[in-house]
Amino acid sequence: MVSDAWFRFGLPLGSALVLVGFLDTAINLFSAWMDLGGIFVFHVNQATKVDPVAIVWIVIITVYNLSNLGLLWIGGILRGSVSLLIAWIVTTVVCGVIVLGIWIYSMSLGWGDWRSFLSEMYMILTFLLVTGYLLNVTIQCLKPLKDGEPLEPIGKGVRHLLKFYRDDPTLAAKCLLISELVVIAEYVFTRQVLQFAFEGDLAGHEGDTSAGIIAEEYVIRWLRFIISGVGIYFVHKGKVLQLKYWGLIYLGSIIASTGIFIYLLIEWNAEHPLFTIGYYLTFLMSLVYRVWILYTSMQVIQPYISSSSFLTLNENN
Repeated sequence: MVSDAWFRFGLPLGSALVLVGFLDTAINLFSAWMDLGGIFVFHVNQATKVDPVAIVWIVIITVYNLSNLGLLWIGGILRGSVSLLIAWIVTTVVCGVIVLGIWIYSMSLGWGDWRSFLSEMYMILTFLLVTGYLLNVTIQCLKPLKDGEPLEPIGKGVRHLLKFYRDDPTLAAKCLLISELVVIAEYVFTRQVLQFAFEGDLAGHEGDTSAGIIAEEYVIRWLRFIISGVGIYFVHKGKVLQLKYWGLIYLGSIIASTGIFIYLLIEWNAEHPLFTIGYYLTFLMSLVYRVWILYTSMQVIQPYISSSSFLTLNENN
Protein backbone atom coordinates (compact mmCIF):
# COMPACT_ATOMS: atom_id res chain seq x y z
CA MET A 1 0.00 0.00 0.00
CA VAL A 2 1.13 3.55 -0.75
CA SER A 3 0.25 4.73 2.74
CA ASP A 4 2.30 1.92 4.30
CA ALA A 5 5.33 2.76 2.15
CA TRP A 6 4.94 6.42 3.11
CA PHE A 7 5.02 5.48 6.80
CA ARG A 8 8.27 3.63 6.12
CA PHE A 9 9.84 6.60 4.30
CA GLY A 10 10.05 4.35 1.26
CA LEU A 11 12.28 1.81 3.03
CA PRO A 12 11.81 -1.96 2.62
CA LEU A 13 9.96 -3.51 5.55
CA GLY A 14 13.05 -5.09 7.09
CA SER A 15 15.04 -1.85 7.08
CA ALA A 16 12.01 0.04 8.34
CA LEU A 17 11.95 -2.25 11.38
CA VAL A 18 15.67 -1.56 11.95
CA LEU A 19 14.82 2.15 11.73
CA VAL A 20 12.15 1.64 14.41
CA GLY A 21 14.82 0.05 16.59
CA PHE A 22 17.16 3.05 16.20
CA LEU A 23 14.38 5.56 16.88
CA ASP A 24 12.98 3.70 19.89
CA THR A 25 16.47 3.37 21.36
CA ALA A 26 17.31 7.06 20.92
CA ILE A 27 14.00 8.26 22.35
CA ASN A 28 14.04 5.89 25.33
CA LEU A 29 17.66 6.57 26.27
CA PHE A 30 17.09 10.32 26.18
CA SER A 31 13.96 9.96 28.34
CA ALA A 32 15.88 7.78 30.78
CA TRP A 33 18.59 10.40 31.15
CA MET A 34 16.33 13.46 31.44
CA ASP A 35 13.39 12.01 33.38
CA LEU A 36 15.27 9.71 35.75
CA GLY A 37 17.86 12.43 36.26
CA GLY A 38 15.11 14.92 37.04
CA ILE A 39 13.53 12.57 39.56
CA PHE A 40 16.86 12.02 41.28
CA VAL A 41 17.73 15.72 41.42
CA PHE A 42 14.35 17.02 42.52
CA HIS A 43 13.41 14.23 44.92
CA VAL A 44 16.27 12.05 46.10
CA ASN A 45 19.08 14.63 46.06
CA GLN A 46 16.91 17.25 47.77
CA ALA A 47 15.71 14.73 50.37
CA THR A 48 12.07 15.27 49.45
CA LYS A 49 9.48 12.51 49.43
CA VAL A 50 9.26 10.65 46.13
CA ASP A 51 5.62 10.82 45.04
CA PRO A 52 3.83 7.78 43.51
CA VAL A 53 3.82 9.36 40.04
CA ALA A 54 7.64 9.58 40.10
CA ILE A 55 7.84 5.91 41.07
CA VAL A 56 5.54 4.98 38.18
CA TRP A 57 7.74 7.00 35.80
CA ILE A 58 10.82 5.11 36.99
CA VAL A 59 9.12 1.77 36.36
CA ILE A 60 7.77 2.82 32.95
CA ILE A 61 11.11 4.16 31.71
CA THR A 62 12.88 1.01 32.91
CA VAL A 63 10.33 -1.25 31.18
CA TYR A 64 10.56 0.79 27.97
CA ASN A 65 14.35 0.39 27.78
CA LEU A 66 14.38 -3.29 28.73
CA SER A 67 11.66 -4.12 26.19
CA ASN A 68 13.54 -2.14 23.53
CA LEU A 69 16.67 -4.24 24.06
CA GLY A 70 15.17 -7.63 24.80
CA LEU A 71 11.95 -7.72 22.77
CA LEU A 72 12.51 -5.34 19.86
CA TRP A 73 16.24 -5.65 19.11
CA ILE A 74 17.14 -9.15 20.27
CA GLY A 75 13.76 -10.79 19.83
CA GLY A 76 12.36 -8.99 16.79
CA ILE A 77 15.23 -7.59 14.72
CA LEU A 78 18.00 -10.12 15.40
CA ARG A 79 15.93 -13.29 15.87
CA GLY A 80 12.86 -12.44 13.79
CA SER A 81 10.49 -13.73 16.48
CA VAL A 82 6.87 -12.77 15.81
CA SER A 83 5.82 -13.59 19.38
CA LEU A 84 8.51 -11.32 20.86
CA LEU A 85 7.60 -8.51 18.46
CA ILE A 86 3.98 -8.87 19.56
CA ALA A 87 5.18 -8.79 23.18
CA TRP A 88 7.01 -5.52 22.43
CA ILE A 89 3.87 -4.07 20.85
CA VAL A 90 1.75 -5.07 23.86
CA THR A 91 4.33 -3.70 26.31
CA THR A 92 4.53 -0.42 24.40
CA VAL A 93 0.72 -0.06 24.31
CA VAL A 94 0.30 -0.87 28.02
CA CYS A 95 3.07 1.53 29.04
CA GLY A 96 1.62 4.14 26.69
CA VAL A 97 -1.81 3.86 28.30
CA ILE A 98 -0.24 4.36 31.73
CA VAL A 99 1.70 7.40 30.49
CA LEU A 100 -1.48 8.88 29.03
CA GLY A 101 -3.22 8.23 32.34
CA ILE A 102 -0.51 10.17 34.18
CA TRP A 103 -0.82 13.11 31.80
CA ILE A 104 -4.61 13.12 32.02
CA TYR A 105 -4.31 13.09 35.80
CA SER A 106 -1.91 16.05 35.60
CA MET A 107 -4.39 17.84 33.35
CA SER A 108 -7.13 17.35 35.92
CA LEU A 109 -4.96 19.13 38.50
CA GLY A 110 -4.47 22.17 36.30
CA TRP A 111 -7.90 22.92 34.86
CA GLY A 112 -7.56 26.54 35.93
CA ASP A 113 -4.21 27.03 34.18
CA TRP A 114 -4.84 27.07 30.43
CA ARG A 115 -1.12 27.06 29.59
CA SER A 116 -0.53 23.94 31.68
CA PHE A 117 -3.61 22.33 30.12
CA LEU A 118 -2.42 23.08 26.57
CA SER A 119 1.07 21.85 27.45
CA GLU A 120 -0.29 18.48 28.60
CA MET A 121 -2.53 18.24 25.53
CA TYR A 122 0.44 18.95 23.28
CA MET A 123 2.57 16.28 24.98
CA ILE A 124 -0.24 13.75 24.57
CA LEU A 125 -0.57 14.57 20.87
CA THR A 126 3.16 14.28 20.11
CA PHE A 127 3.43 11.10 22.20
CA LEU A 128 0.57 9.49 20.26
CA LEU A 129 2.09 10.48 16.91
CA VAL A 130 5.55 9.11 17.72
CA THR A 131 4.29 5.92 19.38
CA GLY A 132 1.71 5.40 16.65
CA TYR A 133 4.38 5.61 13.97
CA LEU A 134 6.64 3.05 15.68
CA LEU A 135 3.73 0.66 16.22
CA ASN A 136 2.41 1.09 12.67
CA VAL A 137 5.69 0.07 11.06
CA THR A 138 6.19 -2.86 13.46
CA ILE A 139 2.68 -4.18 12.87
CA GLN A 140 3.32 -4.12 9.11
CA CYS A 141 6.16 -6.61 9.67
CA LEU A 142 4.12 -9.18 11.59
CA LYS A 143 2.26 -10.86 8.73
CA PRO A 144 5.28 -11.32 6.42
CA LEU A 145 7.33 -12.74 9.32
CA LYS A 146 4.48 -15.04 10.34
CA ASP A 147 4.13 -16.26 6.74
CA GLY A 148 7.85 -16.94 6.53
CA GLU A 149 8.56 -14.23 3.97
CA PRO A 150 12.17 -12.98 4.03
CA LEU A 151 12.49 -9.50 5.48
CA GLU A 152 16.16 -8.67 5.01
CA PRO A 153 18.10 -8.32 7.26
CA ILE A 154 15.64 -9.39 10.00
CA GLY A 155 16.06 -12.60 11.97
CA LYS A 156 19.59 -13.59 10.97
CA GLY A 157 21.74 -12.22 13.78
CA VAL A 158 24.20 -9.40 14.26
CA ARG A 159 26.78 -10.53 11.70
CA HIS A 160 24.26 -10.80 8.90
CA LEU A 161 22.76 -7.42 9.85
CA LEU A 162 26.16 -5.71 9.61
CA LYS A 163 27.12 -7.54 6.41
CA PHE A 164 23.79 -6.72 4.78
CA TYR A 165 24.26 -2.97 5.22
CA ARG A 166 27.97 -3.12 4.45
CA ASP A 167 27.07 -4.66 1.09
CA ASP A 168 24.34 -2.08 0.46
CA PRO A 169 25.74 1.30 1.64
CA THR A 170 22.95 3.22 -0.13
CA LEU A 171 20.28 1.56 1.97
CA ALA A 172 22.43 1.89 5.10
CA ALA A 173 22.92 5.63 4.46
CA LYS A 174 19.17 6.09 3.95
CA CYS A 175 18.37 4.35 7.25
CA LEU A 176 20.91 6.37 9.22
CA LEU A 177 20.01 9.73 7.66
CA ILE A 178 16.29 9.11 8.12
CA SER A 179 16.89 8.13 11.75
CA GLU A 180 18.78 11.39 12.34
CA LEU A 181 16.06 13.41 10.61
CA VAL A 182 13.26 11.83 12.67
CA VAL A 183 15.14 12.04 15.99
CA ILE A 184 15.84 15.74 15.44
CA ALA A 185 12.21 16.38 14.51
CA GLU A 186 10.98 14.42 17.54
CA TYR A 187 13.26 16.40 19.85
CA VAL A 188 12.29 19.77 18.38
CA PHE A 189 8.56 19.12 18.56
CA THR A 190 8.48 17.33 21.93
CA ARG A 191 11.04 19.46 23.80
CA GLN A 192 11.85 22.78 22.15
CA VAL A 193 8.34 23.65 20.94
CA LEU A 194 7.02 22.65 24.36
CA GLN A 195 9.49 25.02 25.98
CA PHE A 196 8.86 28.05 23.78
CA ALA A 197 5.14 27.70 23.04
CA PHE A 198 3.95 26.51 26.43
CA GLU A 199 6.85 27.43 28.73
CA GLY A 200 7.33 23.78 29.65
CA ASP A 201 9.19 22.94 32.84
CA LEU A 202 12.41 21.42 31.48
CA ALA A 203 15.74 20.73 33.15
CA GLY A 204 19.44 20.35 32.45
CA HIS A 205 20.65 22.10 29.32
CA GLU A 206 17.09 22.73 28.12
CA GLY A 207 16.22 26.37 28.53
CA ASP A 208 19.86 27.32 29.14
CA THR A 209 20.80 30.56 27.37
CA SER A 210 24.59 30.19 27.26
CA ALA A 211 26.14 30.80 23.83
CA GLY A 212 27.41 27.24 23.40
CA ILE A 213 24.06 25.64 24.21
CA ILE A 214 22.17 27.99 21.89
CA ALA A 215 24.64 27.36 19.08
CA GLU A 216 24.51 23.55 19.34
CA GLU A 217 20.93 22.89 20.42
CA TYR A 218 19.23 25.39 18.12
CA VAL A 219 21.46 26.63 15.29
CA ILE A 220 23.43 23.44 14.59
CA ARG A 221 20.52 21.10 15.32
CA TRP A 222 18.16 22.89 12.92
CA LEU A 223 20.88 23.09 10.26
CA ARG A 224 21.45 19.35 10.70
CA PHE A 225 17.76 18.75 10.02
CA ILE A 226 18.06 20.54 6.68
CA ILE A 227 21.41 18.94 5.81
CA SER A 228 20.10 15.45 6.60
CA GLY A 229 17.02 16.01 4.44
CA VAL A 230 19.19 17.11 1.52
CA GLY A 231 21.46 14.11 2.09
CA ILE A 232 18.52 11.70 1.91
CA TYR A 233 17.50 13.26 -1.42
CA PHE A 234 21.01 12.96 -2.88
CA VAL A 235 21.39 9.34 -1.74
CA HIS A 236 17.94 8.40 -3.01
CA LYS A 237 18.47 10.05 -6.40
CA GLY A 238 22.03 8.80 -6.79
CA LYS A 239 23.49 12.32 -7.02
CA VAL A 240 27.07 11.18 -6.60
CA LEU A 241 28.94 14.45 -7.20
CA GLN A 242 26.46 16.44 -5.12
CA LEU A 243 26.74 13.88 -2.32
CA LYS A 244 30.51 14.38 -2.30
CA TYR A 245 30.12 18.11 -1.67
CA TRP A 246 27.27 17.44 0.77
CA GLY A 247 29.73 15.31 2.75
CA LEU A 248 32.03 18.30 3.14
CA ILE A 249 29.16 20.37 4.56
CA TYR A 250 28.17 17.55 6.90
CA LEU A 251 31.78 17.23 8.03
CA GLY A 252 31.78 20.97 8.70
CA SER A 253 28.80 20.57 11.03
CA ILE A 254 30.65 17.84 12.95
CA ILE A 255 33.76 20.02 13.27
CA ALA A 256 31.61 22.94 14.48
CA SER A 257 29.90 20.74 17.08
CA THR A 258 33.27 19.39 18.24
CA GLY A 259 34.48 22.94 18.79
CA ILE A 260 31.31 23.76 20.73
CA PHE A 261 31.78 20.60 22.81
CA ILE A 262 35.31 21.66 23.79
CA TYR A 263 34.08 25.17 24.59
CA LEU A 264 31.27 23.83 26.80
CA LEU A 265 33.66 21.51 28.67
CA ILE A 266 35.58 24.61 29.73
CA GLU A 267 32.77 27.10 30.26
CA TRP A 268 29.48 25.31 31.05
CA ASN A 269 27.87 23.29 33.84
CA ALA A 270 24.21 22.43 34.41
CA GLU A 271 22.45 23.08 37.70
CA HIS A 272 23.42 19.58 38.87
CA PRO A 273 26.47 17.38 38.05
CA LEU A 274 24.15 14.57 36.94
CA PHE A 275 22.69 16.74 34.18
CA THR A 276 26.17 17.98 33.23
CA ILE A 277 27.62 14.47 32.86
CA GLY A 278 24.50 13.25 31.08
CA TYR A 279 24.60 16.08 28.57
CA TYR A 280 28.27 15.55 27.73
CA LEU A 281 27.77 11.79 27.31
CA THR A 282 24.79 12.41 25.03
CA PHE A 283 26.79 15.00 23.09
CA LEU A 284 29.64 12.52 22.58
CA MET A 285 27.27 9.76 21.45
CA SER A 286 25.70 12.20 18.99
CA LEU A 287 29.12 13.10 17.55
CA VAL A 288 30.07 9.42 17.16
CA TYR A 289 26.72 8.70 15.50
CA ARG A 290 27.16 11.59 13.08
CA VAL A 291 30.67 10.39 12.15
CA TRP A 292 29.12 6.97 11.47
CA ILE A 293 26.46 8.58 9.27
CA LEU A 294 29.10 10.53 7.31
CA TYR A 295 31.31 7.47 6.85
CA THR A 296 28.38 5.34 5.65
CA SER A 297 27.12 8.06 3.30
CA MET A 298 30.57 8.42 1.75
CA GLN A 299 30.63 4.67 1.06
CA VAL A 300 27.86 5.33 -1.46
CA ILE A 301 30.23 7.34 -3.67
CA GLN A 302 33.36 5.28 -2.96
CA PRO A 303 32.97 3.02 -6.04
CA TYR A 304 32.89 6.10 -8.28
CA ILE A 305 35.77 8.09 -6.78
CA SER A 306 38.48 6.00 -8.43
CA SER A 307 36.45 5.43 -11.56
CA SER A 308 37.35 7.25 -14.77
CA SER A 309 33.62 7.66 -15.41
CA PHE A 310 33.09 9.68 -12.21
CA LEU A 311 32.73 13.06 -13.90
CA THR A 312 30.84 11.63 -16.86
CA LEU A 313 28.38 9.96 -14.54
CA ASN A 314 27.65 13.16 -12.68
CA GLU A 315 27.27 15.25 -15.81
CA ASN A 316 24.09 13.27 -16.31
CA ASN A 317 22.83 13.84 -12.74
